[in-house]
Amino acid sequence: MKNLSLLIKPASSLCNFDCIYCFYHDVAQHRQVQNFGLMSDDVTTALIRQAVAIDDNSLITFAFQGGEPTLAGLDYFEGFTQQVSNMKKPNQIIHYSIQTNGYLIDQQWCKLFSEHRFLVGLSLDGFKENHDQFRLTRQNQPTFDRVMETTKLLRKNQIDFNILTVLTSELARRPKELYEFYKENDFRYVQLIPCFLGLDQSDDLFTLKPIEFAYFYKEFYTVWH
Repeated sequence: MKNLSLLIKPASSLCNFDCIYCFYHDVAQHRQVQNFGLMSDDVTTALIRQAVAIDDNSLITFAFQGGEPTLAGLDYFEGFTQQVSNMKKPNQIIHYSIQTNGYLIDQQWCKLFSEHRFLVGLSLDGFKENHDQFRLTRQNQPTFDRVMETTKLLRKNQIDFNILTVLTSELARRPKELYEFYKENDFRYVQLIPCFLGLDQSDDLFTLKPIEFAYFYKEFYTVWH
């Protein structure tokens, strides 16, 4: 069986959050064109057509990221999945995944995720104090409570999801507290992404130092096991 995986950014670098440590904002600022806007219908159709041109009896994964991919709108994703259903070969297996901050997710989004069996990656920086320090809206509002509501919606609709947490210098000092948060909320599938220097290599208070990285994992795995 052939495997084809496509990483799609339907909203380019658009985002409704203004996270303090955001690496992608830094990447976009260093590009000649910072933001390409929403993906057009023509590009979307061409992308799908080329993807399903692979052999029958193949596995195709469409993985959506951003910016914040849900800013492309629910209609975009409904149209995307409908086109795939119409254009795919009979024996092709389609997988979907999305990495999202979860802020816009409601029951209609969950209906889409459930119908097409999306795997959802949800960005959540641990306990409330830490999350709300770093992950703020463009209006400088905290987001923890809204994202936690999204976790309840995903569970209610039996949608598979995992938690993505950015490991900053500050959070690395609190491994046991982070573990207890995961355990209390029964988050069994987590990813930890280290917060590194930006492209200009300027240091800040959030960049993870090697000694902090080592300390965190030694302590975290101790309590995990």
